Amino acid sequence: MRITLLGPSGLPLSVRQRSLLAALALQPGHVVRSERLIESMWGADEKPMHVNALHQQVFRLRQALDGIVVSTRADGYVLEAGPHDVDLHHFRHLVANARALDDDAAAARLFEAALALWQAEPLADLPAAPPWSDVRAALEEERLEVVEDHLERRLRLGEDVSAELNDLIDRYPHRQRPRELQGVTPEPVQRVVPHQLPADLPNFTGRASAMAELGAIGRTVLITAIDGTAGVGKTALALHHAHTVADQFPDGQLYANLRGFDPDTPPLPPGDVLARFLRALGIAGPRIPQRLEQQTDLYRMLLRDRRMLVVLDNAATADQVAPLLPDGEGCRVVITSRNRLAGLDAWPLLLDVMTPQEAVALLRGMLGDAPELPELARLCGHLPLALRIAAANVTGSVADLVEELREEEGRLAALSVDDDERLAVRAALDLSFRSLPATARELFRRLGAFAGHDFTEEVADLLGTGLDQLVTANLVERQGDRYHLHDLVRLYAHDLLTEEETDALRARLALWHSSSAANASRTCYPLDDVLFESTDGRTFDTTAEALAWLDAEKANLVAIAATGPSAWRMSDAMHSFFSARRDHASWTVVREAALASARQEGEIRGEAAVLASNAIALMYSGRSSEALVSVQRAIELAGREDWLTGKLRFLTVLGHVSREVGDMDRAAESYLEVARLSHENGRLRREAHALSQLGSTCWMRGRLREAETHHRRSFALYQQIGVKNGRPLAELGCSLRDLGRLDEALVAFEQGLEEIRSLGQRGLESYLLDDISAVHREAGRFDLALEAGREAMRIALEVNDPGGEVDARHSIGAVLLRLGDPAAEEEYRRAVSVAQRIGYRHGEAQALAGLGRATGRAEHLHQALAVAREYGYGLIEGTALTALATLHLQGDLERALKFAQEAVDLHRRNGCRLGEARSLQVLGHGRQGAWEEALAIFSELGVPEAGDVRALLKRGGSSL
Repeated sequence: MRITLLGPSGLPLSVRQRSLLAALALQPGHVVRSERLIESMWGADEKPMHVNALHQQVFRLRQALDGIVVSTRADGYVLEAGPHDVDLHHFRHLVANARALDDDAAAARLFEAALALWQAEPLADLPAAPPWSDVRAALEEERLEVVEDHLERRLRLGEDVSAELNDLIDRYPHRQRPRELQGVTPEPVQRVVPHQLPADLPNFTGRASAMAELGAIGRTVLITAIDGTAGVGKTALALHHAHTVADQFPDGQLYANLRGFDPDTPPLPPGDVLARFLRALGIAGPRIPQRLEQQTDLYRMLLRDRRMLVVLDNAATADQVAPLLPDGEGCRVVITSRNRLAGLDAWPLLLDVMTPQEAVALLRGMLGDAPELPELARLCGHLPLALRIAAANVTGSVADLVEELREEEGRLAALSVDDDERLAVRAALDLSFRSLPATARELFRRLGAFAGHDFTEEVADLLGTGLDQLVTANLVERQGDRYHLHDLVRLYAHDLLTEEETDALRARLALWHSSSAANASRTCYPLDDVLFESTDGRTFDTTAEALAWLDAEKANLVAIAATGPSAWRMSDAMHSFFSARRDHASWTVVREAALASARQEGEIRGEAAVLASNAIALMYSGRSSEALVSVQRAIELAGREDWLTGKLRFLTVLGHVSREVGDMDRAAESYLEVARLSHENGRLRREAHALSQLGSTCWMRGRLREAETHHRRSFALYQQIGVKNGRPLAELGCSLRDLGRLDEALVAFEQGLEEIRSLGQRGLESYLLDDISAVHREAGRFDLALEAGREAMRIALEVNDPGGEVDARHSIGAVLLRLGDPAAEEEYRRAVSVAQRIGYRHGEAQALAGLGRATGRAEHLHQALAVAREYGYGLIEGTALTALATLHLQGDLERALKFAQEAVDLHRRNGCRLGEARSLQVLGHGRQGAWEEALAIFSELGVPEAGDVRALLKRGGSSL
């Protein structure tokens, strides 16, 4: 059932049950803590004394709605529902997809579909008081941002939206963006036009009838399914037709080999294909949805108004194909399969073997004329694959080849080969194989053990020599700098191996590929541990080279992990790559195979490594409670094995997950334990990393002096072991900045930025520039602060880092707020929206505090305060308290002074000098001597706010 939040629920529930359901539905699939659920039903001031009342309400909700599953967790409850089951999250899914698009028309349609989900005022049948009034206001703000995005896309398409803009300005006069849009007429962004078709066969021959049928039906039929036996030429026909009509599809062509009949690997999952298609259509990797249905929605929306040709080669089943079918009238799809695919509403084209005339024509094109060609065609069963293999095998006369094939045909018939086509291919392959030199024969056999789809010359060289001879013999096909075997040919090669040979070769190939992946990961992610040593494999000189190899080989690496031994090695080697790319589909396949192989092989260390990797993936997916269980099991296994290296990594992961769920004490304890054990055992790099993480945890909590100490120790250790790393410098700079030592902070940030750039770590640049912006802002250098903030934003958008975007928007908003520019509000609102969408709670709390200051609305500040206290963000808590104190100065002095004193105490305890001075400035409106204290701090730090306090003292003589 669909749960409605964007309007009245329409469900026969009491107000408290509706409140409970809404609180759970705001975060489907995530644990909602009991205290938050209690507040949603009884408000902040009337909470019952015991959680039993909550249990009773959950019980009644389960009874009232059989279709809803609410699961119990240790610290709360979970609504077991997907994003599409709740209208708000379906709205956010559509909006996220729209914002990811460069195509304005497709984006506008997605925005329109999203806005259509709003039936009325959100949460319309819930109380008007907090917390629901705050949630309702935030949702309305979210809707308005989407309305503005929609209008901007329509404006770029040339539509007249002036009446809607004027209406928006009249109803919301405080909003700046509609006014800006009145003068915006940018050119539409040029579409990405993919051309993915593999090369056409240069000597394509015959199939006149099939080509004519494809040409005729292509004008009216949207989907054509070519089916026929293996080796009959389905792919060649589909590609030749596609090249012939390509100019009729100006928006491009997409192609995927679905690998439906590879002998060793499962068919390609539709999610993998959709991810490739979406990247080809201009969607950056981090913006590609994780769920199959969301990928399909986005793909179809992109293709809806385009004229594109999609070729889906080697499909196994209709289920594999269905998510890949566009639903627009302008697209055409050509599918090839050995099976008749029912249920796709496709035009069936059964491809038989060639006619005798076509087969002879094909041979004549390759061999020239000879009287024996008709007999050679018959012996090859008129099957194109067999014809090409046989023709490539002619070393003497055609007559000699015909005689050899006659003998081979009789031998195979005596062995009862099951069908004529396979007999013909087998006869041609046997003859071709025996005619190869011994070295090429051995390479061909060994290639039968390769589990991937295609390979490079480097991989072939691992197995032997003679690759060029295999290409010449038509046993291996070349596409650019990569090679592959037709699946029938691969099956033939595999059958030439014994089971023991296959196992040994696969183990060798798996070790080389996992070692190469580990070497690539060490190059790309030098601060991340690879737990298992590389004994072989390719090495890499640069990050760019390593990343390019990982991207090119990813599908093979996943296939090798899924079918080969010691998949836990591959899982460990690919962990950082999958983590950085958020490639959850491939990551899941590898982890599942790795966990099974580790348990089957009795590799306890391998199992532990997979469980820790699983914890990180679960944390990224918002399932932090499950992540804790997984990493704690990994730590237990490492302890049983007395495995220090694993224990150090897994305790670090425990720190990450604990910090994510707001358990700062456990996070700090985990990092401290890693630092202690690393120090005792001489693991200096791991100690440095743990101290860096410990410092960041202290900084987030507002414990600035502790953070500085840990960051300085971390940086010193990195220098001692000769590892260049700008991150500890950046983290040290944050502590120095908030301690008020702005000049020292700027030096640390600029040195860190230099090191990060020298290492090519583009993704970290936006964070350093954001930090530099904050230092300039605090020092009153607003032009430099704005410049650095906007450069941070540009890089964050370039590398598709939404977290970096949140921080950059906050920095820009903070500068604009200091300048009195009302555009600050818009930056903060966008920062809040993105942070909530990706679950970035620190960024959300920080942006909410800024939004509260920009709008003068207490509900945003209370939201910021609630998140900061829940997750232990001490600095943001102090900032929100100071802002609340400022807000209440005019109407409730007593409450203002209470907030201000709380902020002073908190900042003083944490050593945040700037925060302390700002809180004292507010406190001075009611406490003697506070302004003098504030002035002393501001003057010591050399920040322009000292002038503001001097002005207060000049007017009032002293604080009251």
